[in-house]
Amino acid sequence: EAVYSGVTLRGGAPPLHKPPPAGLQYLTWPGFRLAKNKAEVFLQLTGQGNYQQKIKIKKIVITLDDVEVYFKNNLRPILTHFFPQIPVTKFRLKPTKENKVNLIIDLLEPVEPKISTKKIGQYVYLIVSFNLLAE
Repeated sequence: EAVYSGVTLRGGAPPLHKPPPAGLQYLTWPGFRLAKNKAEVFLQLTGQGNYQQKIKIKKIVITLDDVEVYFKNNLRPILTHFFPQIPVTKFRLKPTKENKVNLIIDLLEPVEPKISTKKIGQYVYLIVSFNLLAE
C-alpha cells in the first residue's frame, strides 16, 4: 500500500476525486520550502493558467485566472514567520468571483520575488521565490 507523504516540488500529490470543470484548473496544494539560500511559496495546479501580479510595499497579490481551490482546507493561512531570515511572514489563498484565486503573501520588508512555473509530472507549479534576508 502506498503511503501519502505530502506534496513537494519533487513529487507527491493529494488524491483527486474528480476532474476540474470545463475551462478550469484545480489548485490542489499550497506549499512552502527553504531551498538553496531562498524561500519558496508554491502552488500545485492541475494545468497551466494565466496569472497577474501586484506588488505593494509589504504584500504581493498574485491572481490566478480560471482556477478553483480543490480542498477547502487549503484556504487556511500558512504561517512562515517562525523561519529565520525569510521575508515571508504568512500567505493564504482567497477565492474571488469569476473563478479567480488570489495568492496573498505578507512580507516582513519590501522584497522583489521571482515568479516562475514548472511542469512536474501531471502538475504545474507556480513558484514564488525570495532571497533570504541578511542576518
